[in-house]
Amino acid sequence: MVLEDMRDLLLASDSPDQFFKPIRTLPIVVFLLASDVTVLITSFVLPQYYNSLDYPRHPSLYATLLYLQITLWILTVIADQLITRKHQKSQLSGFLEFNRKILPCMRAFLITVTSCSILLLTSAAVAWDYCPREGTCSQFVPLTPAHYVQIILSLQTSILLPVCLAYSVRIHQFNTSHPLPDILEGQMVYSLSRSLPAFEDVGVRETTDDTLLEKQAEAIHFLKEHNARLSRKILSLTDQLGRYSDANV
Repeated sequence: MVLEDMRDLLLASDSPDQFFKPIRTLPIVVFLLASDVTVLITSFVLPQYYNSLDYPRHPSLYATLLYLQITLWILTVIADQLITRKHQKSQLSGFLEFNRKILPCMRAFLITVTSCSILLLTSAAVAWDYCPREGTCSQFVPLTPAHYVQIILSLQTSILLPVCLAYSVRIHQFNTSHPLPDILEGQMVYSLSRSLPAFEDVGVRETTDDTLLEKQAEAIHFLKEHNARLSRKILSLTDQLGRYSDANV
């Protein structure tokens, strides 16, 4: 009953659209995915260009591909920071459960690119010790260092593509559905009894006490913002009432 009364009070004072704030991260994700695909395509185009040259070119093909991956990693770090900030603002607006569910997709961007960058760094160390500057690394496996880069970049894209698509679909659905904050939907958890794991929740989970405290802190922040809006409305109504009373005197 308390949550229902609070919900009716808040909705009566503000329209539902005033509570909703869209998460505008789709352009960032599209740019990140386009950058990854560009690096992958370049890794297949550059070898043909280098093979057409009659003289050695610096930096080498392998080094150029590594530089491209480093650039992609830097862009991913920047994109991760921008996306995280926008989701944090959404959390402070009361949309806790959605941001908690989409968190694995957010983390997958940077984790994927970082992991593939580590693989490329490892392959660079192996190629430096065991592969000639030109030609294949082994007579049994006719693969050059550039081929290994292409394999790793293809793996990276095969992971990023479905993750970006899944993230984009969920963000688009969230922005078009205009949901109410969790506290108005009755999804906010306030008691320690709600933090106990259910039967279907058996497995690896976050610390329940930390999660509960985080939700309570974000709920307090949301209610403070709404209280400030109510105070401004009360002052405005009081001022209008005073003017109306003076006009009738």
